[in-house]
Amino acid sequence: MGALRRVNIGIDSGLAEDELRAAEAEFGCAFPPDLQELLAVGLPRGLRALDWRQIYSESLSGRMKRPIEGICFDVEHNGFWMAHCGSRPAGTEEALDCSGQSNDLRKPNGHHHLW
Repeated sequence: MGALRRVNIGIDSGLAEDELRAAEAEFGCAFPPDLQELLAVGLPRGLRALDWRQIYSESLSGRMKRPIEGICFDVEHNGFWMAHCGSRPAGTEEALDCSGQSNDLRKPNGHHHLW
């Protein structure tokens, strides 16, 4: 947080436990421990910062979908598959169904991750 303050990015109070659990429930996944800790410590504010207190906003939900959309794109067009998902289904549609349902954002692979 100090690095953000040094470049004049404001920090709001972090999420309370109930706010964090509500966000996880809304997005259907458990946030990784480091993200939980960051969100509890403080929330950066500014034009590009996510407003984690507005969990039902289109802006936040759209940005939360990007990792899954990126994974699905690479599954369909680049033959990408995550080993922890098991064997890749034979058909592209079946593979997309499997990868699109994955809420396991705790296992980033390359540029496919929450941030």
